[in-house]
Amino acid sequence: MRVTAKVVTATGAPAAGRKAAWWVPTKSGTFELWDEGVTGKDGLLDMDVSRASFGAHLRLDGAMVAAYPVRYTGSVYDLGVLVLLEPTRKEIRAVSAGAYVAPAPPADNEAPGGVDLEARLKASGVQIEAARAKLTEVSLTQVRVKWSETTATGALEAEAQFEQPPPKAPVETPPVGTPARPVPDLRGLTPAAAQRAAAAVGLRVEVTPLFVAEPERHGRVQRQVPEPNTEITTPTVRVYVGRNQEE
Repeated sequence: MRVTAKVVTATGAPAAGRKAAWWVPTKSGTFELWDEGVTGKDGLLDMDVSRASFGAHLRLDGAMVAAYPVRYTGSVYDLGVLVLLEPTRKEIRAVSAGAYVAPAPPADNEAPGGVDLEARLKASGVQIEAARAKLTEVSLTQVRVKWSETTATGALEAEAQFEQPPPKAPVETPPVGTPARPVPDLRGLTPAAAQRAAAAVGLRVEVTPLFVAEPERHGRVQRQVPEPNTEITTPTVRVYVGRNQEE
């Protein structure tokens, strides 16, 4: 699957060299960094992602993107035109072009610097910092915040999502003296056949779904980590099995 977008600055200039990251939910309710990319010189992002489950989302420069896809098929997740916020507002790095409103000049009774989004959010009862502080207190992993405001140039509606950083995966430490074992080639096998082939050399497999469009790739191992013929002392091989995105 491909994630596409055109990233521009507030003046409409292409935003080149912006780091993009694709985060996906885990079974434990947290999010995990899955794929990375970068915008080209024309501001275009065209990034292949290996997983597109519900809740997966894009981040730019390490911060959130508040936008909905303008086109979503089995092979393309297109976010259209994204406008960078300078500076980042409450950990939101970019919004869709349709929702972006340039800061208006301050009114006589308004402090310089444009609209104070934090004050507006607090006035409506949405306090981002308080919500984030509760992530550890009540074991929440995700907070959604939605706001709207009306200015002289139009209306702005946006939604942001904040996640608790995913825990680091435990590192397998093999017992002292564990002999190195060659990793068999499991590509093209079913999960059951891959399990048997790995067990034959004293290894086990962990299955991760990989959304693919071609029906002939469903239910078969598409890639594996470590690669075939690699010698390892740890007991686990992760295999990525093709799956229909609509299942």
